[in-house]
Amino acid sequence: MPSIFLRIVLRLGTFFVALLVCSVALNRLWPRQADLVSRSGHGSQQEGTSPALKDPLMLLLMGLAPKDTEQQLPNISDILLVHLVPGQPVRLLQVPATTLVTVPGSGTVTLSRAYNIGDVRLVAELLKQHPNHPETLVDRYILSSSPSLAAFVDVMGGVPMMLDPPPQPLARVTSPPNDAGTIVQDVQDGNYQASSVGA
Repeated sequence: MPSIFLRIVLRLGTFFVALLVCSVALNRLWPRQADLVSRSGHGSQQEGTSPALKDPLMLLLMGLAPKDTEQQLPNISDILLVHLVPGQPVRLLQVPATTLVTVPGSGTVTLSRAYNIGDVRLVAELLKQHPNHPETLVDRYILSSSPSLAAFVDVMGGVPMMLDPPPQPLARVTSPPNDAGTIVQDVQDGNYQASSVGA
């Protein structure tokens, strides 16, 4: 009987010591939530800025299109670069998956095909070599299905966008019933111009 009791006490003691060691290790590896809030200055944070960052961060978000068959290779449908700089608004750049790139040994292919050739690392390397953005270096990436990526953006409150209004037509062309010519009406001035059929 005493040996069973001793075994139970030793096992419980070992368990609690292991739990204590894990707790200390996790506290050192991951800062507490209160520390994160105090470091980010949550109350004074501007909307749209990146909290608790010390250095700029470049994220690569890639959405995978659903596969029709099991044998089909995954296809990238969305590529988004997210640039987070401390104290500045978040900048987004959408890169079309049909962008042509040169892959050594494979020639000119789309970014979607480059993913099938060399996975995320190749896509990140090709984006880094883009001549217009040589500073673009992907620090981290998120790979998700396209519906999940859209749901994630919706849950986060969407992405506010400012779009230019669509251009208004400058002229309206009407044909008279006798096909003698074409009448062009300038929408802004209300002036009329007539032209012959051959002009």
